[in-house]
Amino acid sequence: MTKGAVGVGTLIVFIAIVLVASITATVILNTSQELQIHSYMVGKGSIRDVVSTYQIISVLGIGNRSCFVDGSYVEGVEGLIITAKLIPGAEPKDINHTTLIVQSKDLYTSSARLNDSMIFQASNISAIEVFDILKCENSSRFAIRFLTPKEKLSSVIEPGDVFEIIYPIKSDNLRGKPACWTNCIPRARKTTIILLPAEGLSASAGYRTPVSITVKYLDLYP
Repeated sequence: MTKGAVGVGTLIVFIAIVLVASITATVILNTSQELQIHSYMVGKGSIRDVVSTYQIISVLGIGNRSCFVDGSYVEGVEGLIITAKLIPGAEPKDINHTTLIVQSKDLYTSSARLNDSMIFQASNISAIEVFDILKCENSSRFAIRFLTPKEKLSSVIEPGDVFEIIYPIKSDNLRGKPACWTNCIPRARKTTIILLPAEGLSASAGYRTPVSITVKYLDLYP
Protein backbone atom coordinates (compact mmCIF):
# COMPACT_ATOMS: atom_id res chain seq x y z
CA MET A 1 0.00 0.00 0.00
CA THR A 2 2.81 2.37 0.96
CA LYS A 3 4.75 1.51 -2.20
CA GLY A 4 1.65 2.17 -4.30
CA ALA A 5 1.10 5.57 -2.70
CA VAL A 6 4.73 6.47 -3.28
CA GLY A 7 4.42 5.42 -6.92
CA VAL A 8 1.31 7.54 -7.44
CA GLY A 9 3.00 10.50 -5.79
CA THR A 10 6.06 10.12 -8.00
CA LEU A 11 3.82 9.93 -11.07
CA ILE A 12 2.02 13.11 -10.05
CA VAL A 13 5.34 14.93 -9.55
CA PHE A 14 6.58 13.65 -12.91
CA ILE A 15 3.40 14.83 -14.68
CA ALA A 16 3.73 18.23 -13.01
CA ILE A 17 7.33 18.54 -14.17
CA VAL A 18 6.33 17.62 -17.72
CA LEU A 19 3.51 20.19 -17.66
CA VAL A 20 5.80 22.95 -16.36
CA ALA A 21 8.45 22.10 -18.93
CA SER A 22 5.84 22.10 -21.69
CA ILE A 23 4.46 25.49 -20.63
CA THR A 24 7.98 26.91 -20.32
CA ALA A 25 8.90 25.63 -23.78
CA THR A 26 5.73 27.16 -25.27
CA VAL A 27 6.49 30.55 -23.68
CA ILE A 28 10.08 30.43 -24.94
CA LEU A 29 8.97 29.51 -28.47
CA ASN A 30 6.34 32.27 -28.55
CA THR A 31 8.85 34.82 -27.26
CA SER A 32 11.40 33.66 -29.81
CA GLN A 33 8.88 34.03 -32.64
CA GLU A 34 7.87 37.52 -31.47
CA LEU A 35 11.53 38.57 -31.26
CA GLN A 36 12.16 37.15 -34.72
CA ILE A 37 9.19 39.04 -36.19
CA HIS A 38 10.27 42.25 -34.44
CA SER A 39 13.84 41.79 -35.66
CA TYR A 40 12.60 41.24 -39.21
CA MET A 41 10.44 44.37 -39.14
CA VAL A 42 13.27 46.48 -37.69
CA GLY A 43 15.68 45.12 -40.28
CA LYS A 44 13.22 45.72 -43.11
CA GLY A 45 12.66 49.28 -41.90
CA SER A 46 16.40 49.89 -41.67
CA ILE A 47 16.95 48.60 -45.20
CA ARG A 48 14.11 50.82 -46.45
CA ASP A 49 15.62 53.83 -44.72
CA VAL A 50 19.04 53.16 -46.19
CA VAL A 51 17.91 52.67 -49.79
CA SER A 52 15.02 55.18 -49.83
CA THR A 53 17.11 58.30 -50.17
CA TYR A 54 18.68 60.69 -52.63
CA GLN A 55 22.25 61.35 -53.66
CA ILE A 56 23.26 64.97 -54.26
CA ILE A 57 25.59 64.97 -57.25
CA SER A 58 26.47 68.63 -57.53
CA VAL A 59 25.41 72.16 -56.56
CA LEU A 60 25.80 75.09 -58.95
CA GLY A 61 25.41 78.61 -57.63
CA ILE A 62 24.16 81.60 -59.59
CA GLY A 63 26.20 84.61 -58.56
CA ASN A 64 24.99 88.18 -58.18
CA ARG A 65 27.29 91.10 -57.37
CA SER A 66 24.42 93.25 -56.10
CA CYS A 67 21.70 91.32 -54.26
CA PHE A 68 19.60 92.35 -51.27
CA VAL A 69 20.42 91.10 -47.76
CA ASP A 70 19.44 92.75 -44.46
CA GLY A 71 18.63 96.08 -46.10
CA SER A 72 21.85 96.38 -48.08
CA TYR A 73 23.32 95.21 -51.35
CA VAL A 74 26.08 92.61 -51.26
CA GLU A 75 27.84 90.04 -53.42
CA GLY A 76 26.43 86.56 -53.07
CA VAL A 77 24.66 83.52 -54.48
CA GLU A 78 21.09 84.34 -55.55
CA GLY A 79 20.12 80.89 -56.81
CA LEU A 80 20.97 77.21 -56.52
CA ILE A 81 20.82 74.42 -59.10
CA ILE A 82 21.00 71.14 -57.17
CA THR A 83 21.57 68.01 -59.27
CA ALA A 84 20.48 64.76 -57.62
CA LYS A 85 19.28 61.19 -58.16
CA LEU A 86 18.09 58.20 -56.19
CA ILE A 87 20.78 55.93 -54.77
CA PRO A 88 21.10 52.46 -56.35
CA GLY A 89 18.36 50.08 -55.18
CA ALA A 90 15.97 52.83 -54.12
CA GLU A 91 12.27 52.64 -54.87
CA PRO A 92 10.50 55.38 -56.88
CA LYS A 93 9.85 58.48 -54.82
CA ASP A 94 7.46 61.40 -55.30
CA ILE A 95 9.41 64.65 -55.11
CA ASN A 96 6.25 66.31 -53.74
CA HIS A 97 6.86 64.49 -50.45
CA THR A 98 10.42 65.76 -50.14
CA THR A 99 11.58 68.75 -48.11
CA LEU A 100 14.45 70.96 -49.24
CA ILE A 101 16.41 72.53 -46.38
CA VAL A 102 19.03 75.21 -47.03
CA GLN A 103 20.85 76.16 -43.85
CA SER A 104 22.82 79.40 -43.82
CA LYS A 105 23.19 82.27 -41.41
CA ASP A 106 21.61 84.81 -43.76
CA LEU A 107 18.84 82.72 -45.30
CA TYR A 108 15.39 83.69 -44.07
CA THR A 109 13.35 80.80 -45.51
CA SER A 110 15.40 77.69 -44.78
CA SER A 111 12.95 74.81 -45.23
CA ALA A 112 10.14 74.11 -47.66
CA ARG A 113 8.28 71.19 -49.20
CA LEU A 114 8.82 70.69 -52.92
CA ASN A 115 5.11 70.07 -53.52
CA ASP A 116 4.59 73.32 -55.41
CA SER A 117 7.40 72.74 -57.89
CA MET A 118 7.09 73.43 -61.59
CA ILE A 119 8.31 70.53 -63.76
CA PHE A 120 10.46 70.96 -66.88
CA GLN A 121 12.35 68.75 -69.32
CA ALA A 122 16.01 69.40 -70.12
CA SER A 123 15.38 68.93 -73.82
CA ASN A 124 12.93 71.86 -73.84
CA ILE A 125 14.53 74.51 -71.64
CA SER A 126 17.83 75.34 -69.94
CA ALA A 127 18.30 75.56 -66.19
CA ILE A 128 19.08 79.28 -66.39
CA GLU A 129 15.88 79.94 -68.35
CA VAL A 130 13.94 78.08 -65.66
CA PHE A 131 15.68 80.16 -62.97
CA ASP A 132 14.70 83.39 -64.74
CA ILE A 133 11.06 82.21 -64.85
CA LEU A 134 11.05 81.35 -61.15
CA LYS A 135 12.79 84.58 -60.23
CA CYS A 136 9.76 86.51 -61.50
CA GLU A 137 7.16 83.90 -60.43
CA ASN A 138 5.27 84.27 -57.15
CA SER A 139 3.23 81.06 -57.12
CA SER A 140 6.13 78.58 -57.36
CA ARG A 141 9.39 78.76 -55.44
CA PHE A 142 11.07 75.71 -56.95
CA ALA A 143 11.31 73.85 -60.22
CA ILE A 144 12.29 70.29 -61.07
CA ARG A 145 14.14 69.84 -64.37
CA PHE A 146 14.63 66.26 -65.52
CA LEU A 147 17.91 65.52 -67.30
CA THR A 148 17.03 61.97 -68.39
CA PRO A 149 16.27 61.40 -72.09
CA LYS A 150 12.72 60.09 -71.59
CA GLU A 151 10.05 62.70 -71.04
CA LYS A 152 8.68 62.88 -67.51
CA LEU A 153 5.04 63.83 -67.02
CA SER A 154 4.88 63.45 -63.24
CA SER A 155 6.84 64.35 -60.12
CA VAL A 156 7.79 60.71 -59.39
CA ILE A 157 11.54 60.13 -59.35
CA GLU A 158 12.48 56.68 -60.60
CA PRO A 159 15.80 54.81 -60.37
CA GLY A 160 18.06 56.14 -63.12
CA ASP A 161 16.41 59.57 -63.22
CA VAL A 162 18.77 62.51 -62.84
CA PHE A 163 17.09 65.79 -61.99
CA GLU A 164 17.78 69.36 -60.95
CA ILE A 165 16.11 71.35 -58.20
CA ILE A 166 16.23 75.00 -59.25
CA TYR A 167 15.82 77.38 -56.34
CA PRO A 168 15.89 81.21 -56.48
CA ILE A 169 16.63 82.44 -52.97
CA LYS A 170 13.67 84.54 -51.86
CA SER A 171 12.09 85.46 -48.54
CA ASP A 172 9.25 87.52 -47.13
CA ASN A 173 11.42 90.57 -46.60
CA LEU A 174 11.28 91.19 -50.37
CA ARG A 175 7.72 92.47 -50.14
CA GLY A 176 7.50 95.88 -51.72
CA LYS A 177 10.59 95.29 -53.84
CA PRO A 178 10.43 95.31 -57.66
CA ALA A 179 9.46 92.15 -59.52
CA CYS A 180 12.16 89.58 -60.30
CA TRP A 181 14.01 90.43 -57.06
CA THR A 182 15.98 87.90 -55.01
CA ASN A 183 17.85 87.61 -51.75
CA CYS A 184 21.16 85.83 -51.70
CA ILE A 185 23.57 83.93 -49.49
CA PRO A 186 26.51 86.36 -49.07
CA ARG A 187 30.05 85.43 -49.98
CA ALA A 188 32.18 83.32 -47.61
CA ARG A 189 29.14 81.80 -45.89
CA LYS A 190 28.98 78.19 -44.74
CA THR A 191 25.91 76.55 -46.27
CA THR A 192 24.34 73.11 -45.96
CA ILE A 193 21.75 71.65 -48.32
CA ILE A 194 19.56 68.75 -47.15
CA LEU A 195 17.07 66.68 -49.12
CA LEU A 196 14.71 65.08 -46.62
CA PRO A 197 12.30 62.44 -48.03
CA ALA A 198 9.11 61.46 -46.21
CA GLU A 199 10.65 58.00 -45.70
CA GLY A 200 14.33 57.20 -45.55
CA LEU A 201 17.52 58.97 -44.60
CA SER A 202 18.35 62.51 -45.65
CA ALA A 203 21.02 63.42 -48.19
CA SER A 204 23.19 66.46 -47.56
CA ALA A 205 25.90 68.59 -49.16
CA GLY A 206 27.98 71.24 -47.42
CA TYR A 207 30.09 74.03 -48.87
CA ARG A 208 31.19 77.63 -48.33
CA THR A 209 30.24 80.36 -50.80
CA PRO A 210 33.24 81.94 -52.56
CA VAL A 211 35.10 84.83 -50.96
CA SER A 212 34.68 86.82 -54.14
CA ILE A 213 31.90 86.58 -56.74
CA THR A 214 33.75 87.08 -60.03
CA VAL A 215 31.70 84.86 -62.37
CA LYS A 216 27.99 84.24 -62.94
CA TYR A 217 28.02 80.48 -62.38
CA LEU A 218 29.80 78.97 -59.38
CA ASP A 219 30.69 75.32 -58.78
CA LEU A 220 29.84 75.03 -55.09
CA TYR A 221 29.74 71.24 -54.59
CA PRO A 222 31.53 68.88 -54.76
